[in-house]
Amino acid sequence: GGVVTVSADNPFYAFKVEIVEEAKCISGSLVTINSCCNQPTPTLAINNNPLCVGEELILTAAPNGATGTVKYQFYKDGVAVGPVSTTGIFTLTGVATTDGGNYTVTITASDACVAESSASSPINVVVNANPTVSITESGAALEYCIGAGGVTLTATAGGTSYEWFESGVSYSTGTSNTVSNQTAGVHTVEIENAAGCKSLSASVTGVENPLPTVTASS
Repeated sequence: GGVVTVSADNPFYAFKVEIVEEAKCISGSLVTINSCCNQPTPTLAINNNPLCVGEELILTAAPNGATGTVKYQFYKDGVAVGPVSTTGIFTLTGVATTDGGNYTVTITASDACVAESSASSPINVVVNANPTVSITESGAALEYCIGAGGVTLTATAGGTSYEWFESGVSYSTGTSNTVSNQTAGVHTVEIENAAGCKSLSASVTGVENPLPTVTASS
């Protein structure tokens, strides 16, 4: 008829239970009682990896069965980042290369056996640099005379692909960093590097000059 009350400080307890009958015979056995409190083990997911500089990092934690009030603490290379979260989501906008590293999460839950769970398996976040790009023109200036065929534009070398635009409209895509005989207008180029990161150049303006008017006099 006895009642044993245990706390949640430790989920496992060992007891020797003695049963005393009216005949005063005693039997005993060693039993282990599990207090059944929950020991959460969180997991972590990422929206996209690797990332490019300027993109958004979103990490989402799952409590895996923890109930009650659940709070999340995210870590980068073992150092806490951001405030304690109740949503399980960590967001970092406009990432830099220095934001790369090993990210983990721990949780606390009101029904947990310990104050803070062990860390999740790490996610190695990689942030790649964007390429640098500029446009140069052949000749002394971005000008040509009517009938001369246009200007030749050359973008920074080293990209895996190039897409050229005139006034925001795409007109050439390929692996060559040069386009020839382009007409007057505002030209830009988007370059992609081997990591899949892209950058858009500053614009250059091609100018078509009219031919001079010739008059004959007697």
